[in-house]
Amino acid sequence: MSDPILEVGGAGVESTDAKVKVLMNNMVNSDTPGFRKAEAVIKSFPTYLEEAQMRSSTQIPKVENVVYDQTPGTLLRTGNKLDVAIGGNGFFVVETPWGRGYTRDGRFTLDSNGRVVSVAGSYPVVGEGGAISLPSGSKFDINNVGEILIGGIKENKLSIVEFEDASALEPVSGSLFKSTSRAKEKTIDAPRIIQGYVETSNVNMVDSMMELVYLSRIYGLDTKILSNRDVMLSRAIEMGKPVQ
Repeated sequence: MSDPILEVGGAGVESTDAKVKVLMNNMVNSDTPGFRKAEAVIKSFPTYLEEAQMRSSTQIPKVENVVYDQTPGTLLRTGNKLDVAIGGNGFFVVETPWGRGYTRDGRFTLDSNGRVVSVAGSYPVVGEGGAISLPSGSKFDINNVGEILIGGIKENKLSIVEFEDASALEPVSGSLFKSTSRAKEKTIDAPRIIQGYVETSNVNMVDSMMELVYLSRIYGLDTKILSNRDVMLSRAIEMGKPVQ
């Protein structure tokens, strides 16, 4: 029969380790434009179903899911005409090998074919008529609703979409997401686009450092409990042995 203290303590170590890994990934990407901080959701599950029905079961912490906070980051001025940020809700749309991708990272550039592509991944950026291309050497501007103007004439328009429940999106990375059956896409006809700016990560490094210290203490307590319990069980086994 398993020992409930070792079982719960081991699960606590594993769940804390999972939270630390997610937190460290957030901190590593704190300077990545458009990055969304993640959080491991920990829930307690009963050890045995029969005891759970009688509400007398030991509760074991387990990682149920990892969720991404879609709170916007701050805007950083770059002066690059192909850097754009979204003021308010919405995502840029890019073409990826798996289909449409959604991101808040508005760092764009031109590839060798004149297509507007994302800096991260070189994915073609989607406009009203599909992938956006610009004539070689053209002087362009992007106005506050995402229209791409050449000589004051509209050439294309950035496709900006939103979702009723952004948590239904599936993460490819912390700054790129893909759709699921629960994610209902809706085009924003009049988005607020800001040229020459990018949106920074929404990771707060001070908060992250404080959480890391807290998790380190919890991890230390869990491992100490496991160590002490292991010693106690070893002594109990020794005491139970028959005298030779």
